[in-house]
Amino acid sequence: MTRAGGLPLLVMSCALLAGTTSAQGPVPEFYGLYALQDSQLTELKDNADLNDFGPAVRFVPFLKGMVGAGPVQKMFFLPPEKPKDNRGDGQFKGWDDFFKQSQQFSDALGKYLEYGVPSNAVEVEFQVGPYGNSTEMVRVVPRQELPAGFYQLAKGVRFWIRKTEVAKFYSQAASTSQALNAATGNGDRTPPSPNEASKAPHYPISSGVGTTTQVTVFNETLRPVQIFLDEDETPTSLRGISGHKSFMEIGSTHALKAVVGNQVFQVRFTVQRVMRRVTISSNGIQF
Repeated sequence: MTRAGGLPLLVMSCALLAGTTSAQGPVPEFYGLYALQDSQLTELKDNADLNDFGPAVRFVPFLKGMVGAGPVQKMFFLPPEKPKDNRGDGQFKGWDDFFKQSQQFSDALGKYLEYGVPSNAVEVEFQVGPYGNSTEMVRVVPRQELPAGFYQLAKGVRFWIRKTEVAKFYSQAASTSQALNAATGNGDRTPPSPNEASKAPHYPISSGVGTTTQVTVFNETLRPVQIFLDEDETPTSLRGISGHKSFMEIGSTHALKAVVGNQVFQVRFTVQRVMRRVTISSNGIQF
């Protein structure tokens, strides 16, 4: 009787220790951020292209010592970027316009610095509830099913909803923006497309602010200098004491390489709101 009665108890104990299911769905074994769809858990990848889900997807953050929803502070929908036309005439249009532009810049910069999203990102409402009988685990449920598009769950963690239906619109928007920037010659570069958002960094790295400022690269040597800005394959030549002007997005990050004779200088820099000129000398690149 002891063996016969003890066997079911042992089996039940093993099942509880495994901890693979709960009343709400499967329970992850390791810490991470998971998508819950069709009663299956999928860990979110660094590469957003690998995170492609349906409209009813939910999320399960499982982190050691997690408080609240952990890294999921706000969820955002990231629309296709709009082409930026920065061909303003540069004329002062009054203090009301000045303060309006300053506030828009401040709001966009704050949004980017805190959440890592562009100014056109739209917040998605969600609810947080318990999950898996664990204080280190919750479920994050959007209040409505998510339309097809590109989203951010947490800073640096992005995903698609029905990517095949909308990816072309994102790529077309990026191409249009690049064409407009090339036509206006304002030097405002297009940020990496959503497809590339989680891959190796490409320069320039957009801040999402959208406001540009003039940046001058100045040759202080008496020798010819060739400069490569960001990922340009064709250099710009500066002969004698001369400069190269372009417009760059405030808060964006750029790569600059200068070839002076047999010397090569390289720097990475972030564009400030009031940008001092970048000077190339025989000793290197100074700001």
